[in-house]
Amino acid sequence: MSAEKISYSVKTIVLQPTTFCNLNCSYCYLPDREKQLTMSPEITLRLSGDILSEQRYVNILWHAGEPMAGGLRHFKNLFEPFSKNPFTTHVIQTNATIIDDDWCAFFKTNNFHVGVSIDGPEWANHNRLDRKGKETYIRTLRGIQNLIRHSIDFVVIAVVDFSTIDKGKELYKFFCELGCRWVGINLEEKECINQRAVCDDDRVGKFWEIREVSSALNWFYELNDHQQFTLADDRIDLLTTIAYNGDIVLLSPELLGGKCPDYNDFVVGNVKGQSVFKYETQTESISYVADFSNGVRKCKETCEYFTFCRGGQASNKFYETGKLDITETAYCRNSKKRVVDAIMNQLNFQ
Repeated sequence: MSAEKISYSVKTIVLQPTTFCNLNCSYCYLPDREKQLTMSPEITLRLSGDILSEQRYVNILWHAGEPMAGGLRHFKNLFEPFSKNPFTTHVIQTNATIIDDDWCAFFKTNNFHVGVSIDGPEWANHNRLDRKGKETYIRTLRGIQNLIRHSIDFVVIAVVDFSTIDKGKELYKFFCELGCRWVGINLEEKECINQRAVCDDDRVGKFWEIREVSSALNWFYELNDHQQFTLADDRIDLLTTIAYNGDIVLLSPELLGGKCPDYNDFVVGNVKGQSVFKYETQTESISYVADFSNGVRKCKETCEYFTFCRGGQASNKFYETGKLDITETAYCRNSKKRVVDAIMNQLNFQ
């Protein structure tokens, strides 16, 4: 029997306007965050042209470094090719320490969605220091207050580590009062240069019990409807990442900067020479994407949680095991299986 076909699609494109970050978070995975390498407008001009040619709706995520660290003028120059492109929406993921009135005006004018990285109350942000080793919580909070003052909705990405895993209720209360529209929790993971990870034990299950996880509940409803799931129908996002110099990495922004000679350090080409959309039909010829596809197939064959997690994350598989064609990782146990189990326990599903 031939292997089930996996379909990929370019839905999200991550852009790295600069490698530099003004913070030096202890759990950061980016190896070049101290370097001030910046993207050229030539790259965004080419990308916007490719998107217009394809007439495909794409979500642009400005990330992989502190995207605002190059300054507002530089960012405006990079954004300009997209300003009249009807096929793009834009999200910026930021530590918020640089957000002022001028940035807020830019976000509102151009309909940006804003994601802020903050790990909870002041005591939970001990990993988020600047390059002089000083705490940054007050500066991040000031940026958030500027967003609120300008009536800009924002979401939050929070990292939970070994020191905050037992503080779920306190974190939940903080985010409810912060004013954010939505919170995403990332348990600290082994990725690229960060080799620490949150505990892989029952404390994770207890943490998830303090919050309602809508995606997991939706999964229960899907199971109840007996929906048939096929890999070909569910087009996996290639999560195309474009580095400051135009290099293209697929499957995860966390693979950008990763070292693996067998996979050419995950670089598949450069946006200056080819369209990012060409890779949708070439995934089986790209060795690391093909290996990841094999891992997804194995997950579907062996894991009862598969229709919830859809085969896991490429970066976690690689950085935890050095391979991509594998199944279970600590990440999937902590962020997928234990989420489902916690909700099932609360709902008394047996």
